[in-house]
Amino acid sequence: MGALQPDEVLRIDEDIIKPVLKAAAGSGSYSLTDPEAANRPTNSQFILCSYPTRPAKYPYIVIEVLTSSGGRVDIRESLFKYQVTVRFLVRAKVKTHCHNIINGINEALERNWLSTSESGFSDVKMTGSSQIVWDPGTKIYARTLTVQGLVYSAYTA
Repeated sequence: MGALQPDEVLRIDEDIIKPVLKAAAGSGSYSLTDPEAANRPTNSQFILCSYPTRPAKYPYIVIEVLTSSGGRVDIRESLFKYQVTVRFLVRAKVKTHCHNIINGINEALERNWLSTSESGFSDVKMTGSSQIVWDPGTKIYARTLTVQGLVYSAYTA
């Protein structure tokens, strides 16, 4: 496993996790699928790393790095280990889409643990999942999944 550069630690959502989920969603051999793929405009993504800034096509997934804490692994000043918490927020118009997408994310992370680890996000474990929440104002369902993992960072000259 290679260590990430310090400025890459907080980009694991974009650089490591999003590609795994996109590959799983596009493969057809995972339960993670975009139920609106046939109707989704080309400028609307199913998997995002930030909240949409304009009206979005539902359902969608937002990947967020919530926390990152860590420090030096040992007396070396060049190697750091971080405990990183990542949250997946699923928003959908249909309740079963929330449930199915969360299960698909879980499956994709479990089945791709080796490639995720080799990319720099290792020892990933599921740490929480919310119940499906209905927002009567927007008429949208939401559900979250939280995972934690380790990221190693190396300072190079």
